[in-house]
Amino acid sequence: MRLSIKQGYVLLLICCAVLFALLAFHELFEEPSAYAAGGVGAAVPRWVAIGELAIYCCVPIILVASWFLIRRTLRPLHEIARGIDAWDPEQGLKPLDKTDSPETLAVALALARASERLRRAFQEIREFSLRASHEIKTPLTILRAQAEAEARHAESRGDAPGTARMDSQVKEIDRLARMVDSLGLLSKADAGMLALKIAPARLDELVVEFVEDIRVLAEPAGLTVGTRVESSVCAYFDSRRMRQVFLSLAENAIKYNIPGGVVELGAREDKKEAVLWIENTGLLLDASESAKVFEPFFRGAQTSRVVEGTGLGLSIARSVVEAQGGRVTFSSVAPNRIRVAVQLPLAPADAVKKVPARADDLFHKETGLGSGI
Repeated sequence: MRLSIKQGYVLLLICCAVLFALLAFHELFEEPSAYAAGGVGAAVPRWVAIGELAIYCCVPIILVASWFLIRRTLRPLHEIARGIDAWDPEQGLKPLDKTDSPETLAVALALARASERLRRAFQEIREFSLRASHEIKTPLTILRAQAEAEARHAESRGDAPGTARMDSQVKEIDRLARMVDSLGLLSKADAGMLALKIAPARLDELVVEFVEDIRVLAEPAGLTVGTRVESSVCAYFDSRRMRQVFLSLAENAIKYNIPGGVVELGAREDKKEAVLWIENTGLLLDASESAKVFEPFFRGAQTSRVVEGTGLGLSIARSVVEAQGGRVTFSSVAPNRIRVAVQLPLAPADAVKKVPARADDLFHKETGLGSGI
């Protein structure tokens, strides 16, 4: 068990108080009584004894004063700790240089320099991801064209195994292209470079608009699709991007389900937020896995063996929603049921205009959002 500085000083003050009480009792009562019993008289005047006690009393006073001095000296360290807890890689640790203590100022400036280096490193990583995703698209397009040409050539000469092999390569190239697009979109969202047109719109209409399409996607797996939608659920969001997020979450709910399972879609108002949620039956994640579902490329140990995916869907969904001032949560709401909820700033119903046309073509081409968790 380790004692803090405060606890150590309190313990030291208690010891000083006990020692002072013993010395005072000895000087004022025991010593005069001993001299009187021996017939010597008071060898030491009482005012001298009181003076000695006053000197002894200076010890705890000095300790208290030094405690306040140390506390004042360490206060900037607490501010530094709070600054580190609230550290944003984009902003650095700017408030940490506001201290008068040379010692803590040196620590603050060293941390600020370290945070600046980290900020630049994060920026360079994002820039590399954006450039890499852009540069890789061209060779992938060439590889796909070559694989398709080889597949056609193999088919023309009746080479069924060669055709199947080339078709498999085309599928893998498409999968890699979606992953590259997803990484590019994720980097843009994290860097605040995502083009958004945020306006008041109705979330309930978004659910109703796509429910039939989701039923068609769920039918081959024998899934039941239901809705629980409140009327006139209005929020501030980018309609095109939110359609992409909604379709991505719906695809995940279908892919990571069980035979004959259920998918439920809903929209409701919750205090000052509008909530769009998708709930599905399926394999539950343990607590350690649930905490990682929004990390790029993370896939559950059980689901990764049976379902194809890149592990970017939820990461992109969260980044896109947070760029619109919202948040995404992942939770288990019942036995064998998982819910993903998108919470957005609530908008007044009278501010909502007609929702723009659908953007299904952007779903796979631009973002790759449906590529899995």
